[in-house]
Amino acid sequence: MIGQEVVYYELRKETASGVRRRSEGHQIPAWVRREVNDFFTDHGEPCVLPSGTAKVLAGPVGTGEAVVADASSPIRRHLVSVNDKTLALDMEAGGLALDFHAQTGQHRAKGWLVIRGISDNADANKDDACHQVAAENAAVVLQGLIPYLAEGARHQG
Repeated sequence: MIGQEVVYYELRKETASGVRRRSEGHQIPAWVRREVNDFFTDHGEPCVLPSGTAKVLAGPVGTGEAVVADASSPIRRHLVSVNDKTLALDMEAGGLALDFHAQTGQHRAKGWLVIRGISDNADANKDDACHQVAAENAAVVLQGLIPYLAEGARHQG
């Protein structure tokens, strides 16, 4: 999956009446989104990988510190309430997005993007059996996106 938005799900307020979840969203830069859209225009959406065994979708990724291994997790319910198109959960994308948006100085990165190979369904069957295949699929997607991103980056100065 290609994360076009990162939704950080750890923000919350704990009260006597229960937990009130909050979220913070970060969009990928507009020029990166254009290049991702061009990739899908050329390859279809969903894009089927050359192996024919996986497809690529673009959308929001939920991110935070919790490992989610429960299909009925309150975190999953919260993310669906924030954006019903949330495609995946991870623990790393939030740090990347926050770092990009907090950077200062003349050597700032021009853009960022999250590409995730999905290895489980964040439920009770969660295990490490498909990590290698997921990583390989993410690498194939990145390899396909590099020409688009390189072209877009050239226009950013």
